[in-house]
Amino acid sequence: MQQVARLVVVVFLILLIGSVLFAAIERVGFFEGLYFTVATVTTVGYGDITPQTTAGKALATVLMLGGVGAALYLFSLMVAFLVEGRLLHVLGTRRMKRMIGKLRDHFIICGFGRLGRRVAQDLEAAGARFVIVEHDKRQAIEARECGYAVVEGDATLPETLREAGVERAAGLATTISDDAENIYIGITVRSLCSELPVLCRSSSERVTDLFRRAGIERTISTEAMGARRIVNTLLRPHVVGFMDEITQLVAGKPALHAVRVPPAASLVGQTIRSSGLRDRYGVVALAIRRGGSYLPNPGPDERLAADDILILVGTPEQVAELRATAGNVRGEEESFGARAES
Repeated sequence: MQQVARLVVVVFLILLIGSVLFAAIERVGFFEGLYFTVATVTTVGYGDITPQTTAGKALATVLMLGGVGAALYLFSLMVAFLVEGRLLHVLGTRRMKRMIGKLRDHFIICGFGRLGRRVAQDLEAAGARFVIVEHDKRQAIEARECGYAVVEGDATLPETLREAGVERAAGLATTISDDAENIYIGITVRSLCSELPVLCRSSSERVTDLFRRAGIERTISTEAMGARRIVNTLLRPHVVGFMDEITQLVAGKPALHAVRVPPAASLVGQTIRSSGLRDRYGVVALAIRRGGSYLPNPGPDERLAADDILILVGTPEQVAELRATAGNVRGEEESFGARAES
């Protein structure tokens, strides 16, 4: 692009200098000199008038040899820039569509504003696969420049969501500031995949009831979450700091995890103590979700049942070992992707 800009400047200077020289040599006005110069550089020819002096003819010869070459080179560069740029865009779009078409159990983030950008960054840090759906061209370009998979289009349209792989996704979240658009997206998703977990952003608790009526149970009120965060930070700053740290998924670092115990798992019927969660795998059970409610701080004699969801503290490697050796225990993201969790 810089080369094209430099050539534009060169051609402009050739036209300017040629016009001034023609006007002086042929004793004509500036615009007549510009006409001589443009006719020479573009190889159109003069037709009606021609340079009358020897010096004018010499100048025309110089312009033919130098100016015409520069102009043609500039034209070829601009054509190549436009064609190659368009070609690269088309090839890049097709490559991204093929990549998105192969994704399974990924997440879909509708909107790449300030909140959507932060969600994408945290998902990337956690090693999760995701697709951004954004209708604003500028923000879609920014998302691509960040290296994210992007579908440019309206998330309220079924074809856009299908292109993002909604039928194969593990979950979908809307991060758009417009409540009406978020509800519309949620309804569209429900019409396509009734069991897909959907998390919608809402501006206030008042709007949350509208989401529930639309069949969207999971909502995040930015107003309520912000207020709760402020209060907890004022009253319990160390607890907030601990939760911030323990919810970050980093290799080798303890974090919170949730795993589901399927009926065929070897953990079914065992107690917390006999299961070896702590002694064998090095993880600690903080709570058990059973029958829609949570049992916090389960005792060592608490027996595990099929479809229990264990809230554990451990490193990603420890939890991976538990999942691999304890009878196909499924991670939170797998059960989420299988639509197993309500």
